[in-house]
Amino acid sequence: GESSVFSDVIPSMGCYGAVMAAYNSGFISGADGKFNPNDSITAMDAAVIAVRAIGYGSYCNNNGGYPAGYIRQINRLDIADGLVGTFDAFLTADDMAKLLLNMMTAPILDEISFTNGRADYSNKDNKTLLGMYYDIYETYGIVTANSVTSLNYGDEYLENYIVVDNTKYKISEAVQNEYLGCNVRLFYKQEKNATIGSVVYMCEYDNDMLEVEASDIVKAEKDGITYTDGSKQKKINVGLNTKYIYNGKALNVNDDYLKCINDMTSGYITAIDN
Repeated sequence: GESSVFSDVIPSMGCYGAVMAAYNSGFISGADGKFNPNDSITAMDAAVIAVRAIGYGSYCNNNGGYPAGYIRQINRLDIADGLVGTFDAFLTADDMAKLLLNMMTAPILDEISFTNGRADYSNKDNKTLLGMYYDIYETYGIVTANSVTSLNYGDEYLENYIVVDNTKYKISEAVQNEYLGCNVRLFYKQEKNATIGSVVYMCEYDNDMLEVEASDIVKAEKDGITYTDGSKQKKINVGLNTKYIYNGKALNVNDDYLKCINDMTSGYITAIDN
């Protein structure tokens, strides 16, 4: 019958196939001939498995080994980015989800040559597991047009599309129109022969945003919008490159665009700085 390299993982166990596949792929090694399947896993051990799964195992072993070589590469790839716990803490379900996303979006390392006992590696193609297996890719940028309006008055916009940093993406949900002017993290699916990607998921990313109620607005002028914050007056500074969206549509700055703000009696304004 089948035998296992781990004394505590036998063929009749439900996890046997997965454990052996991970071992044969070089993702796990166990300790003292055991896998300890019922033990909790630390963030460090999970991150090491993730790094090995995307091709960096041999590279880490040859460049500092365990743990130094692995820690260095984990940090470079942001594998532990967003995790709440420390490396030596047991991994929570939330941190596991974050770690898996980081692993799926990190560049895969390929061995491109092996000469005189020395391996050369490359991750310059930015291949990821998401791209390889699901045709899903990640990008960041500012949404400059949605299905309703462009950020710049007069620029083109198309129904069921958004534009992020001059690249057009197809959308399927109205909620995806809500990020106009925001810097976003975007995942899109684009199969091999497709010319345009379709948005799978997007979220606001790294924006400074301030919401001011209409009742708190003192006045809007070309150099800024003055508002009250408690007992103090404050000012949102604006300039020549500031874009104005009113009720979902871009305003023409050659018209009396300030009147829309000064005449507000309800609602709010949102200022976005990115």
